[in-house]
Amino acid sequence: MNKKEKKPRLFRWALWWGLGIVVVCLAIMITEALSTMGESTGSTDITGPMYDVIYRLIYQFGIWPIIIYIGVIGPVFEELCFRLWGDGKQWTGYTSVGLMSLWGLLIAPWIGLLTLAAGIVIMAGQRNDRTKRLFALMMLSTLIFALAHISNYDASEGVISFVVAILHKVGMGLVASYLVINHNILWSMGLHILNNGVLAVIFGVGVGMAADTVTTTENKDCRITLRPVLTKSADKDTYVQGWLDDSTYTDISTPGNIAQTLNSIAHMNGSTTQCDYEWSDYPKAEITVVMLGGCRDYTRAVRLMEEKQWIALDTVEHADSVRTMYVGDSSYTIAVERTVTIRNTYEPLAGI
Repeated sequence: MNKKEKKPRLFRWALWWGLGIVVVCLAIMITEALSTMGESTGSTDITGPMYDVIYRLIYQFGIWPIIIYIGVIGPVFEELCFRLWGDGKQWTGYTSVGLMSLWGLLIAPWIGLLTLAAGIVIMAGQRNDRTKRLFALMMLSTLIFALAHISNYDASEGVISFVVAILHKVGMGLVASYLVINHNILWSMGLHILNNGVLAVIFGVGVGMAADTVTTTENKDCRITLRPVLTKSADKDTYVQGWLDDSTYTDISTPGNIAQTLNSIAHMNGSTTQCDYEWSDYPKAEITVVMLGGCRDYTRAVRLMEEKQWIALDTVEHADSVRTMYVGDSSYTIAVERTVTIRNTYEPLAGI
């Protein structure tokens, strides 16, 4: 009795090309992460809304919810959205096209519409040719899968790192597509969980190292100590100790918000400088400011935080401008020569 012939595997090239891309990109990413892990350098701007969610969850619940989401929940959900079409059925194909289109809308409206149009053309135009239909869906899903992760990375941190990160998603898309076409979606979920699990472990270790980092900077006027708050803690309330009496100010907040407070105290009697603030809730840090040598010019502490790249000051000069300032029941009309905007740029996870 002859053994049943094995079904030939489709798109074997996608498996090997995808694996090659993933291995090379992971090696580069891990090497870079290990070389910079624990650094708390500032960047030109806060990373983005995704990191605000990450900081909020870490701050409120600890690191484990993030590890579980990155390592398990995220991969399962993404595979259902991007690779449900892999069984070749019409209903799963159209469902997957709809889900990918929603992801595209999150990137940009025109990407979502193009994804929907391309998916419908593929499903309708190749409804009688399963192999061509699967190939086209593989390429479309891989493209949208990579684009959907662009917001995870900051191109300003380095073009090479950005390109490597995106190529890694392309490789993952190819390998996962091969597995879901030739086996089933559980295989692609397993690969995705394995891949993200490695990144989740690195992320968790890096968060632990960053949370233990205490940075102290000082000049002749003041000393500022910063400790990232990246673990679940009961110490979530803002508190102030002896400000103006012994010149010590301690607060659990963001550097940008601390700078706002210091600047407001420094200019509480009016100024020719109008200050605007971009308020932010995360990432939080425990910041202690001590003025030295009898100095009470708190804007010098603000400048020191700028030098450490915890905040950014954007100054706009004005030719003719006035504003009204109210102190108690009195009002003062003063000339505004410039406007300074204080932005929070502190990024304790930048090196992870």
